[in-house]
Amino acid sequence: MKSLFPKGQWATQPKKSRYKDRLGEVVTGLTPPGLGDYPHYPLVLALIDDFIPSEVDLNEVGEGFNHGKTLQQLIETGGVDAALQGHCQVIPYNINLPGFKRTALIARALSDVYFQIAQGTVIDAVVLPQEDFIPSPYSRSVQTQIELLQYEGTPVVIASGNGGPDSSNALIIPESFNITAVDVSGQVLSTTTPGNYAAVAGSSSFACASVAPHVARLKRENRSISEIHRQLSQKAQRYNGAAFPNMLPFPVVWEVLIPVTELRNSRLEKTVVSL
Repeated sequence: MKSLFPKGQWATQPKKSRYKDRLGEVVTGLTPPGLGDYPHYPLVLALIDDFIPSEVDLNEVGEGFNHGKTLQQLIETGGVDAALQGHCQVIPYNINLPGFKRTALIARALSDVYFQIAQGTVIDAVVLPQEDFIPSPYSRSVQTQIELLQYEGTPVVIASGNGGPDSSNALIIPESFNITAVDVSGQVLSTTTPGNYAAVAGSSSFACASVAPHVARLKRENRSISEIHRQLSQKAQRYNGAAFPNMLPFPVVWEVLIPVTELRNSRLEKTVVSL
């Protein structure tokens, strides 16, 4: 049977995904010419999010807030890993399409990423700053796609969710990189769902995007999923108390990731360091 994903179809120039009519304008990035250190070959992250500007949340010039575009900008700065600024390339997947179940589109986008990787496209990490608090066949499908990606060695960084401490994001699995948000004092936000790592941000989606570049960097170093988890825990403890300045025009301070278990009684000092 002929493959839906011809080998190398994205290797020479950006092309629109086969989801164009169903997932909207999903544009891929260029496949690096080969694997190598990130200064020579940009890290590639697939960002699955809402890229449609809000019709309600407008700025002073009447432009709608674009959640996906804003997180893409954050990823491109390197997030908590300042050394990665200018070395991250984002493949955006828009999952805001009227008439379609959002969670189903997330599962389909994850499936597309899986097959693109299988066909040779270089993707170092998948970023999913989305939430769904109602378990369903759709959310289970998302979990299955995440499990497949991580089984093949591609880390999936997910927002823990913003449903409060008693909620549970039905999209995540225990082995994925589930990022929660804390304030500058290290306290988990009251509106945030628990995760297995944390970063200072106004919401778990921003925390998720800020951690993702460093996860991608560890993947590019040929580390396994378990090794990436181990490295995150070790570096989080080593740099506990280190903060990064916010590189975007939003009233949040981006901090180094720290394990949720280390948040109690911690105090974060505003010192710029590099991971």
